[in-house]
Amino acid sequence: MKSYARLLALLLAVLMMVSVFAGCSDNPENPSSSSTEPSSSETPASSETPASSETPASSETPASSETPASSETPASSETPDESKPEAPEATKPVATKPVATKPVATKPVEATKPADNKYAAEPKVDLGGFTLRIKSDAFVDTMGNSSNKYTKEMKTRIQEAMKTLNFKLVTTAGGANYTEYTNVKKAIQAGSKTIGHFIVTSIPLGLAGAGSGYFQDLNKLDKATTGFDVKDPDRFWQAMTDVAVFEGKQYGVALMTASSELTQTSNGVFWFFNKNVTNKAGYSAATIYKLVRDYKWTLDEALKIMNAGYVADADGDGVAEVQGICSYNRQHKYYIQLDGGKTADKVNGKYIYTANGEKVMNVLNWLKDVYVTRKFGYATGSGNVRTYVVTGKTVFSQGAPDYLVRSDLLGMVKDYQQNCGIIPSPVGNNQIKAKKYINPTSNANVYVMPTTVQGADRTKAATAFAAIAKRVTDLDEQLAMMKELGIIFVKDTEDMYVNYIMKNFISDIGYVTEISGTSGVDPMSVMVLDVTQGKKEPAASVAAYQSSINQTLNQVFKQ
Repeated sequence: MKSYARLLALLLAVLMMVSVFAGCSDNPENPSSSSTEPSSSETPASSETPASSETPASSETPASSETPASSETPASSETPDESKPEAPEATKPVATKPVATKPVATKPVEATKPADNKYAAEPKVDLGGFTLRIKSDAFVDTMGNSSNKYTKEMKTRIQEAMKTLNFKLVTTAGGANYTEYTNVKKAIQAGSKTIGHFIVTSIPLGLAGAGSGYFQDLNKLDKATTGFDVKDPDRFWQAMTDVAVFEGKQYGVALMTASSELTQTSNGVFWFFNKNVTNKAGYSAATIYKLVRDYKWTLDEALKIMNAGYVADADGDGVAEVQGICSYNRQHKYYIQLDGGKTADKVNGKYIYTANGEKVMNVLNWLKDVYVTRKFGYATGSGNVRTYVVTGKTVFSQGAPDYLVRSDLLGMVKDYQQNCGIIPSPVGNNQIKAKKYINPTSNANVYVMPTTVQGADRTKAATAFAAIAKRVTDLDEQLAMMKELGIIFVKDTEDMYVNYIMKNFISDIGYVTEISGTSGVDPMSVMVLDVTQGKKEPAASVAAYQSSINQTLNQVFKQ
């Protein structure tokens, strides 16, 4: 019995000790319990954890509310009340989305602003798929596969105009390439579908066509309806457009673009000089530029500098070591105008030959002095005209800008930049009084509209062409192209080109003779060549062509 009593007492003692330890484990204030808390807070609560389900202590224990771990872990289905306050915070990034879309909404507005401003005066019309026909080698080249980056840009702009106004463009070669007035007459009479709504033509041919009534007055187009304004410098090149006038009628307009094909003109005739040669002769580039700016650049001054720079033949080859001037022999005729004279003019209501007037004779006598008496001049092909001035074999050279982009010059750009200057042609004493230099037109072309284009076609054609002109005419871009190609050699020549050459074009109605004869002979060129080659005296050369040219003028102008 005693042994049973002892065993029962021992068992009771063990039970008491177990109950004591169990009570200690349930006490939240017992420090030993903190060692288990991290494990419960670091581990995301799950349905597999018995402690959370068996013990309601999680709702009573401050650690669960003080520890941010509960907000970082996914809310369990057992604690829906704790997840509700967090919902508004979770949606805050969504609320900022409209702010993020603002730049996207403004992009279309920014993209259209330049176009809206640039083409603000353009009629907002739909031409309904109208087909604009232009007869011009220039447009054929531009809308083709040109490698010139400027021409590519012009093509892109033209295509944009076609899309905006809804019209098509059909281009055919020809236009200015007509060599005879009678061919143009036949083409125009055949109708606009054959020759086009617009054709490009030389200034002389344009004068002839306008005088015969084949080209219409572009001033009569409705500006508000078509946007076609001949006085708009953003659409048409004003210096050349101003020349395309016949008896007050604006028969042609010119483009000024960075695409040399579209401009399609050699932009007149002016002079180049070799700075090394003129420096040796005692005339610096600055001195020559000052003569131009002071309106003292005369034929007489040019002769003085030739005289100082000329170096006679030393090696016996019959050619001077340094010429006074080297000219392209086909362009001698443009000298005729340098004292303000004309080979034909309207007198008493009739166009007659006037080359025997004082102003033309002054120039012809000067040419005789330079080429025959002093032998300072050298007439040659266009290639020599370019190379002679670059290499210092001549003081001056007469030519046109297109000379400088020919293949034989591309390797000489550096030499041009270093050695050459550009100036307008010198003028006679009569012309210098007007303080206006003369830039004779050489292969200068304008766009004309035949009188066969009428009615709705006339309005639509004018609207489409004006839209194209608006997008391609830009003198600044043309200058940028010229600088890149080396046409404007150095900065000190830019104002010469812009202010004294490009703004002073002039045309002589007498040049209609170069496209109206049947023999293929240009009487103006032959008349001057007879003088410079010493074949005839100036007076005799002028008299030789008086009858034939008067006959041509009567035919062209129906008088």
